[in-house]
Amino acid sequence: MRPLPALPTAHSLRLNLVLWLVAPLGIIAAVMAWIAYSNAALTAAAVTDRILAASAQTIAEQVKVENGEATALIPPSALGIFATGAGDRVVYKVLDPTDDLIAGIADVPVPARRPSVATPVYFEAAFRGQPFRGIAMIQPVVGFTDPRDASGEVTVIVAATEHDEAAMTRSLWLQGIQPIGILLVLVAGLGWFGLNRGLKPLDRIRRDLADRSETDLSPLSVAGLPSEVHPLVTAFNGALGRIESYIAAQRRFVANAAHQLHTPLTLLKMQTHYGLTEETVAAKDEALSALDSGLGQLSRLINQLLTLARAEPHTPTKPDVKPADIVALAMEALANLAPLALDKAIDLSFERDPREHSGPLLVAASPTLLREMVANLVDNALCYTPVGGRVAVLLGRQDASGASPAEAVIRVVDTGPGIPPDERERVFERFYRVLRPGVEGNGLGLAIVREIASGAGGSVSLADGPGGVGLEAVVRLPLLAHPSERENPPAA
Repeated sequence: MRPLPALPTAHSLRLNLVLWLVAPLGIIAAVMAWIAYSNAALTAAAVTDRILAASAQTIAEQVKVENGEATALIPPSALGIFATGAGDRVVYKVLDPTDDLIAGIADVPVPARRPSVATPVYFEAAFRGQPFRGIAMIQPVVGFTDPRDASGEVTVIVAATEHDEAAMTRSLWLQGIQPIGILLVLVAGLGWFGLNRGLKPLDRIRRDLADRSETDLSPLSVAGLPSEVHPLVTAFNGALGRIESYIAAQRRFVANAAHQLHTPLTLLKMQTHYGLTEETVAAKDEALSALDSGLGQLSRLINQLLTLARAEPHTPTKPDVKPADIVALAMEALANLAPLALDKAIDLSFERDPREHSGPLLVAASPTLLREMVANLVDNALCYTPVGGRVAVLLGRQDASGASPAEAVIRVVDTGPGIPPDERERVFERFYRVLRPGVEGNGLGLAIVREIASGAGGSVSLADGPGGVGLEAVVRLPLLAHPSERENPPAA
């Protein structure tokens, strides 16, 4: 058995399911990573601001006033707190109440807004081509003698580059997203593992189909399958059943055809051989006449076999189902059989129920098969009705009642010998017929009638004729509503 081809990865059910599982989690992880980064940046900024405030406060506490002049001795600890290994540069300056430089670098930037004693000001600024973050705070100092220094407040400004803050932000962010990344990997891994286990029943089905022979159409087992897979396997088993029914119908048709064609072909060959070996013209004419009769019977058998094959419910060639007028089709079938009725001096008649209108009776079926159905019914009646007898085709309708739809009713009544009640069901079997002297047939007529009637949603039955004479065949077919009836439904 040739192995099944592997599907492309792009169509992998496992990969698609894992992607649908991981993709939403990835979006959530991205949002959480952004939140973690924002929190890390806020935390690093807060720590930096605290360090700046501590450094500025240390410097401010060293400002002294001696002899009316301010001095500031900056301790190394005031700047050493920035030595975190990130290589930050720290600058500062101290201004007296008149904004004269007391200590530090004169061009260190100042904030746009002046701080107050209670509220320091944090600011961002560039100093000599580098971005700095700084703090400006006010420190009251006693001892100034200059009238302009009546406030007694000095301004302390400390600024540092942001290398340490950026490094701290990255460190905190990485610590925050590590659990998210680990969780995402674990979910993807566990999801892949779970899908592999969950899809094992599908692998079992694939192996079962791959290991089967071409003729094995047995249904797949649904034992152990997930409930979501049951409808798929059930539908597939239904398809296998339909295929098996079609193959069985084809085998049955071939077997029936082979069985039924063997005898007439053998007779034709014998008649041909007999005609070739005869020497007199009369004998040859007799052989040719028998050969012509045999060919006619063979042609009829072949046509009936083909009709039966088309009427099979599982045939791949669907009949041309459409609204068909059973009245017109019945009249066509009777017109074709009129010469046979004349040859046997049989009174062949067609009647409509006088209580109904004369419009069409529409049936959803193949017009060709419906015509064949009526022809087979009437032909069967003509074959079994003796010379001088009568065959009547009565066509009417039965209105809907309850859950039963309106039906077209076709009755074929003859004055022949009839069929015993115990054989009326068997005559619908293929190639079964009631033997009557002088009547030839192959037992397919009524089988074809039942197949066509069943295919159109109808039924066929047999009963005694009027007064117990002859046979009455009744076919019932569900009617389609006529357009005039749909527009003007009958009153209740």
